[in-house]
Amino acid sequence: MKKITNYDISKAKRCIFDFDGTLIPSANFWKKCDAEIIENLYGIKTPDNEVVSLFYKSKSTEEYFEKVRTKYNICLSNQEFKFAEMIMAKKFYEQLEFIPNSDKALESLKHRQMPLTLATRCPGFALDSFNNKTNFVSLYFNDIVTPKDVNGNVKKTQMYNLAFRRNDIRKTKTALAFEDDLSGIKGANEAGATVVWVNCADNGITPREQKQIEQIAEFYLDDYKTIC
Repeated sequence: MKKITNYDISKAKRCIFDFDGTLIPSANFWKKCDAEIIENLYGIKTPDNEVVSLFYKSKSTEEYFEKVRTKYNICLSNQEFKFAEMIMAKKFYEQLEFIPNSDKALESLKHRQMPLTLATRCPGFALDSFNNKTNFVSLYFNDIVTPKDVNGNVKKTQMYNLAFRRNDIRKTKTALAFEDDLSGIKGANEAGATVVWVNCADNGITPREQKQIEQIAEFYLDDYKTIC
């Protein structure tokens, strides 16, 4: 794994960016959000990262909510879960800023006429809260893929496959995938993209996860100034 440079990027046909933890410092929010909801409503304290691990093992949000209900024996409906998430996320995302220089990097890539895709599992209400104040989606991206576009599937592999089909990318290695966590990196790699590990924020990556990431990712990015 080597540090990515503008020369490496110049050889790509498209750059595909994750959102949470990659462009904004929000990854830890989602690792704790539903655990806090469960604790606040039911008094059940869950081990670190246990709840979010259920999400990563699920194919859809509905499957994830069902796993949570079964594991913790709670009766919160899907709509009640989403409403509780929305209340917590809306205020949080309205106050967020870009990871330093990530917006400048996107602007630089657009100026160089690099096609950009946003591939995110972020719930629409949270994405909209941030986009309403920054308008970053229309400013920088000519394509966006969310779970809604793949029948609710939250697996990143499916989202990358759709991005490739939409943009007629037959040689998938010519696409650079910018991801911050192991789940996203695995998904991009399984789809055949060239993976860039974005390590520009404190995303709570464990030493074990980092070791796996280093075995998968071809490049890493620890400062967006590198590609501005």
